[in-house]
Amino acid sequence: CCCCCCLPLPSFSQLLPVLLLTNMGFLNCAPLLLLLATEVCGIDDAAVSFGIITDVHYADAPTIGTRVYRDSLRKVADAVQTMEANNVDFVIELGDFKDTDASQNCTKAPTEHCKNITIGFLRTIDNAVGNYSGPRYHVLGNHDVDILNQSEVLNNEDVQKNVSQGGPGYYSFTSGAGRVVGNDTAGCLAKVTGDPYSNTWVIHEDGTRNWIQYPMANCRLKALVAPDIKVYPKRHGGQGAYNLNVAQSDIACEQDACTSLPAPPKNDSLRFIVLNGDYTDHDIPWSDLDDNPFPGESWNKANVPSFQLTWLENELENAASMNQKVIVFIHYRLDGGPGGPVGTGLGPPIPSGNRGWVDDCTLENAQVVRALLERVPGLVLATFSGHDHHPNPPYTKETAESPLYFTHSALVEGSYPQNAYSIVSVYSNCSISVKGYVNATSVLIPGPTGCTL
Repeated sequence: CCCCCCLPLPSFSQLLPVLLLTNMGFLNCAPLLLLLATEVCGIDDAAVSFGIITDVHYADAPTIGTRVYRDSLRKVADAVQTMEANNVDFVIELGDFKDTDASQNCTKAPTEHCKNITIGFLRTIDNAVGNYSGPRYHVLGNHDVDILNQSEVLNNEDVQKNVSQGGPGYYSFTSGAGRVVGNDTAGCLAKVTGDPYSNTWVIHEDGTRNWIQYPMANCRLKALVAPDIKVYPKRHGGQGAYNLNVAQSDIACEQDACTSLPAPPKNDSLRFIVLNGDYTDHDIPWSDLDDNPFPGESWNKANVPSFQLTWLENELENAASMNQKVIVFIHYRLDGGPGGPVGTGLGPPIPSGNRGWVDDCTLENAQVVRALLERVPGLVLATFSGHDHHPNPPYTKETAESPLYFTHSALVEGSYPQNAYSIVSVYSNCSISVKGYVNATSVLIPGPTGCTL
């Protein structure tokens, strides 16, 4: 069992017996394997690493069953502290970020009072995740749109700006859009030969750039020529603060000339795609109000709408043309439902009698989504979902070339210090390690044959 993911991994069939499922009691040498992957190789050796939380369900409300809503605040604080200490490239939450207060009848109707306190819950938990200093991303879940609509949720979350926006709640970003280093004015001045507009930029230590909107007279004279300015991603998604104001432009231009430009971001070989499944099968945004569900709108009737499927298809085609690999985030499981591969192939079996529950937790049109994700073998490395609070099985891997369909445990379950969060590392050979903390599942999955980042 002595192998390490920063060296060539064995084949999937050779490694399968040592895959670790920490919350399912498998006894084998996988703990040693995962230890080697994360401590000998180290998270710093990963091409990309990111933190995951899901189904936080924060509310300043009484506990219901195993959902201890108030404790989610402390649980998220622990998760963020661990992710910050491990210097992950970004943090993403996979939906059901907040809940509402059933004790005030807020699960029955979207009254103004209930909306106001629920927005307060959302802002409180979003501020807690804000203690992480890097990029933060959100996925919409069914409980996010109980008494709030999609725009109300999105308008009250700190939405990351370095994304390619497809529409409300669905977008993509690349592995080069990582942690920002330094302020917007510090760096090296750059220009492009033959630019008819005489633009000047400041390129930062992390390989990102800002546009100097009001350059001083000598600014462009000090700038170095960048052969291709597009290899340096725009900060702030190319909007707003990307454009330096007069005072910022002066500060940037007053810097001494550099002898060389910073290197572009080290790795742009992964495309991350976030999907929004909070729609009916007629492409209408829905609400999931627990005590008064609207006809056809329920926690187990989620769909990715047709217009978003068209966007997804284009994103996948663009990724393939740029030799990128893809990782997808969505709130709902993707491995169940009609034709769903859960419990088959190379992953763990599904317990007897649990298939119906898995199907309920799966996106209604998951079969259509899977067809797109699996059209080009090896293009999509993994999908990460939540929604199923105690996923069993927690992942599906049908073949060595098919995506890993991973479902993450819910953070809200149980009293503190019970918890569930993970750090995912993607290595240059496309292997993926999920290091689960407390009640979360850990697993190490080899990449497709011959895959490199």
